[in-house]
Amino acid sequence: MAASASHSANVTALEAEEDQATISCSPFVTAQIELSKRHWSEMAEPSDGISMEEEAAIKLENEESFKTLEMHPEWGGLFFKTFGDHSEVRESAGSLEVGEKFAEGAQAELFHARVLWRNPKLNEEDEEKGYEWVVKVFKKGTFVRHLQQQWPESLLQLQIKSFENDELGKPQFYRHYSEVYCATLLEDGRFAFLMVKEDEDLRTLIDRKMMESDHGCGPFSK
Repeated sequence: MAASASHSANVTALEAEEDQATISCSPFVTAQIELSKRHWSEMAEPSDGISMEEEAAIKLENEESFKTLEMHPEWGGLFFKTFGDHSEVRESAGSLEVGEKFAEGAQAELFHARVLWRNPKLNEEDEEKGYEWVVKVFKKGTFVRHLQQQWPESLLQLQIKSFENDELGKPQFYRHYSEVYCATLLEDGRFAFLMVKEDEDLRTLIDRKMMESDHGCGPFSK
């Protein structure tokens, strides 16, 4: 009973905090948030209590799903990459070392990562740009086929355009988002996004942009 009361108090406190955050936003920002909700989607949370047999079955299915993604004619070789030597489809992109976990959400965990690319040019670029890497690893019990329903194809098309610009020496897009460089499947069957480590979180970026912008405008241009 005490645990239930405590949970209710926490929920009430969180709701009050969210209400206060919404009130503190400008009418423009609040309207944009409400408008965006119609596009939100939900995905079943992975189960923490899966058996070893279920885990093995999910791993096998995820390997087959990822193999199909690797063979996609447009973005298979560009976006879906294998690290190590466990792919039957593509040559290894290099080695990926998953480091310390620094954040966790309902669906995934974030880890520091070290990447050593097979292509020496990419290692040189990482050093020149000062890139650090993180991996967003979806929890055990998550099916790749479920995740596939969530990501927009525009993400993949944008990445292809970015690769093409890089090959042609054209300027890259100026971005206001955490760049998902590629997707991979870890040896234990968990799906992961490899991402560039950012210097600040989204909340801090929005607050800073709002202070820099005129009143009534959002943090970013169209």
